[in-house]
Amino acid sequence: MKPPNPTNSIVVFTTIICLCLNFSALSQTSIVDSLSYYRQVVNQPQHAEQLVKAYQFFEQHQQNALLNDDLGIVAHDVFQLARIHYKGGFYNESETMAIEALQLVDQLPDDTYTQDLRKSIYNHLGMLYREQQHTGKALELYNKTMAFAKSPFDSVTVFNNRSNAYKDFKDYKTAKSELQKAYDLLPRLTDTLHQAMVLDNMGYLNFKLKDTTALTLFHRALELRLLVGDTLKTFSSYHNLAAYYQEKDSSKARAYASKAYALSRTLHNLHYQEEALGVLASIDPQRYFIPYKTLRDSIGVAEQLVKNRFATLKYDVSKSELQAEREKARRLQYQTIFFIVLAISILTIFLIRANAKKRRLLEVYTTETRISKKVHDEIANDVYQMMTTLQTSTPSTEVLLDGLEGIYVKTRDISKEHTTIDMDQSFDAVLQDLLLVYQNSDTTITTLNSEKINWQKLSITKKHAIYRVLQELMTNMKKHSKATNVLVSFSQKRSKIQITYKDNGIGCELQKQTGLQNAENRIKAIKGTLTFDSEPQKGFQATILI
Repeated sequence: MKPPNPTNSIVVFTTIICLCLNFSALSQTSIVDSLSYYRQVVNQPQHAEQLVKAYQFFEQHQQNALLNDDLGIVAHDVFQLARIHYKGGFYNESETMAIEALQLVDQLPDDTYTQDLRKSIYNHLGMLYREQQHTGKALELYNKTMAFAKSPFDSVTVFNNRSNAYKDFKDYKTAKSELQKAYDLLPRLTDTLHQAMVLDNMGYLNFKLKDTTALTLFHRALELRLLVGDTLKTFSSYHNLAAYYQEKDSSKARAYASKAYALSRTLHNLHYQEEALGVLASIDPQRYFIPYKTLRDSIGVAEQLVKNRFATLKYDVSKSELQAEREKARRLQYQTIFFIVLAISILTIFLIRANAKKRRLLEVYTTETRISKKVHDEIANDVYQMMTTLQTSTPSTEVLLDGLEGIYVKTRDISKEHTTIDMDQSFDAVLQDLLLVYQNSDTTITTLNSEKINWQKLSITKKHAIYRVLQELMTNMKKHSKATNVLVSFSQKRSKIQITYKDNGIGCELQKQTGLQNAENRIKAIKGTLTFDSEPQKGFQATILI
């Protein structure tokens, strides 16, 4: 196989990086475009569904910003949600969210972004309080906004808002005094639409104050708006001119009102249509009153539908957030339970292994002790006796060989007792070999039905335990019972195997010494039982049930 070409790898890697960057750029562009679009929707919503979608967008955008720990974006999105509440008529919620946005801004560095955002929030709160006729609080917020004014544009906006607050209470003189400050800044104002706004508002105040310059100001504002092509603000000019001529020249009033109505239909703005029809109805009630009343009623229904739709959305969002919090808590609970169970499991496994290791060490120690004792009691004593015989007399060759053979047999028996069990051959044959080792001219060993047991279904661990327990019983018999007959019988009942050991030895008072206790522990370890039955001069019996 040819080795990889480094140049090709670099090309592929570079291509992947470029694709990722392009995808990322496209995603960012899409988000920015959506952000700009929905901000514009909040500025001038055309219908209820737009406002609902804007709410959904900024709610999701805020959640993403929270995940990225971007407080600046969060503050911006919360402010947009406050504006949407305002547009939907939920003033209390709007105020709450605007204040929340201010609190978030307080946690951010004081830079151009936060200053502009703070200024917008103050201005929004001012409009909110003005809408609720809290003029004092509205003016207070507008004054705070003025502290962030950095250009004639900013100042003109604040002066105009303050003027509108006084105008709402028909305090036209104070309103004009405030707006005069904006009017004086017109030579420094480059934005045509703001120039037209100040001129039109000043014309309206002069109209209310019977100032003859009102008409001139109205026409100057209209010319600027027509020049720029701002149909939305042009409607305001037509409407004010219709109101101006309403008591002076009904034909001109009708003409401007008709233009305003035509423009409102082009804009698909029901509120503007209502205002234009209101003027027309006052001039020609017979023709326009019924359309005006019908439209006003339909607007009332539509506004209620908007509120209901928006309220439903808010409920769904709150319900979704609550459900998300519950699921998060449930996941956390499950994770906690999982880790607790995992910790307990690990601890249990550790303890089981530690106990198993301890048990194995104890078994090794017990086995070594037993071997040591047997070597001392049986082998060493016989060797010492042989040495003494050789020192004190000259035994015949036959006697010497018999003694050595006895030592060899005992050594072999000890070796077989503790050797590794060969589980590769038939377990029945392994057991037969074990039991026959203990048979001699003085003791007869009989086995029954071991070949009928299905030993293949038994695990190696259980086979090992059975082997060692039978070995222990046979060794105990050989050392203590003086039995001449031993019977080991096997039977199987469904999934259980029963092994019964009986001898005709001298019996004993049952006291579980180390050997028998180890045998019982072995059987318990494989979930079985081992019971003993013996009395002096009545033999010994053990029953294994696995």
